[in-house]
Order: sequence, then C-alpha cells, then structure tokens
Amino acid sequence: HTVNPASKTFTQNVDYFDRICRVTGGLKRMVVGAFGARTSAFKTVRIDELALQKHGITMETFDLSSVFAKMKDVDKKSIKTKTEKLESISNCKGIPPKALETLARLGVVLDNLITEYKLDAVALRCWVEMQQILGISPCVLLGELNERGIAAACEVDVGNAIAMHALKLASGTPAGCLDW
Repeated sequence: HTVNPASKTFTQNVDYFDRICRVTGGLKRMVVGAFGARTSAFKTVRIDELALQKHGITMETFDLSSVFAKMKDVDKKSIKTKTEKLESISNCKGIPPKALETLARLGVVLDNLITEYKLDAVALRCWVEMQQILGISPCVLLGELNERGIAAACEVDVGNAIAMHALKLASGTPAGCLDW
C-alpha cells in the first residue's frame, strides 16, 4: 500500500485523490437551476429534490413564462454582445436576424439568472415552447454554457446536469451527456 513519492504511480494516486475531492466537494455545495417544468413525455428525467438536498445539492426552479417575460427587458448592448459571442462560436449564417436576436435575449436572461442565483449547472426545458412561442432552439446557448464550464442539459434533465457538473469537476474540462 505504499509507493515511492518520486514515482509515476504516486503522482497518479495524488491526481486520482484530488479528482475525488473536487467532485465530492463540488457536489456538496452545488446549485442547479431547473428552467421550466418537466413534461410528461420526459418521465426519464424525473429527479428527487429531497434526495438532492440531503446530499448538499440545492435546486432553484424558474418558470419559463417569467424567463420569457425578462427577455423583453434586455438592453441592446447586451443583445449585441451575446450575438457577437454566438456568432464567434457557431455558424449563424442563414439564421433569421429576429431569431438570432431572440436567442441572444434568452442567453442574456439565462446568464443573468445564473449569476444572480450562483448556479453551477442548468437544466432547460427546450421543447416545445421555445420553438412554438419564441421560434428558436436554444442548443447553441447550452453548448456555449457548457464551454464556459456551466453544465447545461436539455429538457429539464437535472440529473444529467448534475452528472455533467461532476464529470467537469473530475476532468477539469466541459462534459456533455445526451438523453437519446
């Protein structure tokens, strides 16, 4: 059970222990945001909030109608900044300007709520209101959040957002999980 402190094995053991500490410590004080209500079609993503709380994970919930309402108050400078960010990370050619602006507005609102509530991860209800009411799909926003180190999952899949956050803590890089 002992190894030479100068050995590669010792370094690997310390790295492994460090990763375990980052994950367990990071999950004990985690705050995850659930944007929207889970639909009946997505029973596979149900989560027990009381069990999460027992393990130190806090869940903040946000109604989509309040998120949509906040989008109306986003200032032009914030929209421009977010649009430029989205255009820098993805091919936005062919996207109608109104849809890109709506996507940017949603991104600004999500960013503000993430900051205000100190969210480590988010789970966003993407389907079907975003397409029917807003005329967008927020996939690029979720990707951008993940790249920034904020685990972001689709369809209010809080369990997946937590797993993605844990994987990020363990690896030190963004992680993505998809519910196929």
